[in-house]
Amino acid sequence: MRRYALVAAVAAGLSCLSTTAATAAPTALAGSETLWPRQSIHSPDGVWELTMQDDGNAVLFGRGHVARWSTETDGNTGSTLEMQPDGNLVVYAPGHRAIWSTGTDDHRGGQLELQNDGNLVLYAPGHVAVWATDTHAPTTYVALGDSYSSGEGNPPFDDGTATTKDDCHRSPQAWPRLLGVDGSGSIAGNGHLACSGAEIDDVLFRGQHPGGLDSTSQVSRLEKINRDKPVGVVTVTIGGNDLGFSSTLETCFVWQCVQQPEKEERKIDDVAARVQQEVIPAIHKAAPQARVVVVGYPRLFPRLIADTTRCGWLTPTELTHLNQVQDYLDGRLRVAATTGEAIYVSVADALNGHELCSRDPWIYDLGRNGGNLRGHPLADGQRAIAAVVGASAGAPLRPPPVVPTF
Repeated sequence: MRRYALVAAVAAGLSCLSTTAATAAPTALAGSETLWPRQSIHSPDGVWELTMQDDGNAVLFGRGHVARWSTETDGNTGSTLEMQPDGNLVVYAPGHRAIWSTGTDDHRGGQLELQNDGNLVLYAPGHVAVWATDTHAPTTYVALGDSYSSGEGNPPFDDGTATTKDDCHRSPQAWPRLLGVDGSGSIAGNGHLACSGAEIDDVLFRGQHPGGLDSTSQVSRLEKINRDKPVGVVTVTIGGNDLGFSSTLETCFVWQCVQQPEKEERKIDDVAARVQQEVIPAIHKAAPQARVVVVGYPRLFPRLIADTTRCGWLTPTELTHLNQVQDYLDGRLRVAATTGEAIYVSVADALNGHELCSRDPWIYDLGRNGGNLRGHPLADGQRAIAAVVGASAGAPLRPPPVVPTF
């Protein structure tokens, strides 16, 4: 986000809402366990499913219930899939007649696991892979969204993104550029599409800067990347600019902060609904094999007034209200993502101890100077967010390498 982008972070929060977790589906098949007709195991993230069908075929389904692999044993109604104690995975037709196997009977104690990357792997003791379907999901990574993904606050910016025609302010220090990515190593070369100031419509429909690099919507450019090389994961931060939190924070600094946070809830509900009903489906349509990861916003201010310094303009009540709004947004975005077939990663506490008004802030100071850079995570903050996303989003994303300190 941008325009005194102070608030994108304020936009971070609905963790105050709680949801009831569903009973976890099995993700593995251990020795002596059997999949009977219509039984399944799932990847931990719920995207992939291995099902023993009524017709005798064991089928691995990816996103959208698209078949990605099978034992090709259809026509044998009533068959079962058995993980034997000797390490062999076998399809048995009625009468206990073996019609397919992995041929791994010399690996006693083996276990079949369905991974988040879509690969179905048989591991021997010691977690040594001895057989796999090699159905890894694509690893190409694309980052969509606003200034909290573009790297605003961390110049110098990429060529063509800090001009009068295009001020998306994409930075090499942005957290999406710091993540490790299995296979490809890092984000796709043209995959950093997030733009400072972006609203939901800029992601979905319109070109944010008609005369610049960002002359078409982010989703349309995602679709083009996917045509050239299937995309495996997409992250997105969005909603803060739609809520107008930047101007809210500016007003907070020069006059007074949110006085009635409950009035912000309806606007947040509307934005969260659009994320669930429009943004996530549009990303799935543009990149059908991709896992969608909705990333929240970091908390900009400490929880307690006692932890603030050099911010005499901020009262205890204002601090409480700002954090209430952030918490509510974080929670609503979480619900939107998890009910919209996406993954949610909260980075609300990524800058804990280093917020604005703390003794060692990792955020560009509000003040009266700095323009759009203000209120955005600096280099240390970007690394902290990357660490949280890399650890929580799942394969193929990984945390960045640890930077040694001397």
